[in-house]
Amino acid sequence: MRVPAFFEDVPEIAVQDPLAALLGAAEHGRIEYAYADAVKLAGHSCPAVASAWLLTAKALAHLYSEELPQRGNTKLELREPHDAASAGVMASVAALVTGAA
Repeated sequence: MRVPAFFEDVPEIAVQDPLAALLGAAEHGRIEYAYADAVKLAGHSCPAVASAWLLTAKALAHLYSEELPQRGNTKLELREPHDAASAGVMASVAALVTGAA
């Protein structure tokens, strides 16, 4: 899939997923997500997708400092109902990376 060049400028988000390690899906459970993964999930790139990506990265960096964030160990909450405006797509992007359901 060809994506705009600026996608490469967006920092990736790396997480550690114990289940992925156990099942051999990723070496040592380390999963690296790129902005293009969020775009594929949403089906488009827009301010909501970009904001969700950047906010998720910032929140995980704050919560985990120097450690790799543990996928599946983060609770997500939004103020908006899931069907309000862009809340659903923002929640989906954050859930992709964090494993929150």
